[in-house]
Amino acid sequence: MILLINKKVYLVAPLWKRAGAALIDFGILFFLLFVPFFNWFLIVGYLLTRDAIPTFRGQSIGKYLFGIIVISRGHSYTLSGDYQSSVVRSLTAILPFDWLYCFYDEKKRTLGDKLANTVV
Repeated sequence: MILLINKKVYLVAPLWKRAGAALIDFGILFFLLFVPFFNWFLIVGYLLTRDAIPTFRGQSIGKYLFGIIVISRGHSYTLSGDYQSSVVRSLTAILPFDWLYCFYDEKKRTLGDKLANTVV
């Protein structure tokens, strides 16, 4: 699917790329659980704000590796620095029906994407 946002054309990321990026991100978090100097505060902080970290241009590490990006439809080009939208997307990801929503949404957004007004 092709989207026009802020006069730019974007392709919606396929579900397999989104799932692969999520697996990489959770694999990194699982690894960090066993590193002694990482505490829970940093791990939860990364989990909630991984798409808004300016160092990664608004991409999590998994999204960067798969070449996909989260675009805010209302604020800016990416989620870089938009911590509120990143937290909304991350909190809804724990709901079992969050990913199921993308099968019903015409833009293939998860429930978190819809609530945060974002597109991947």
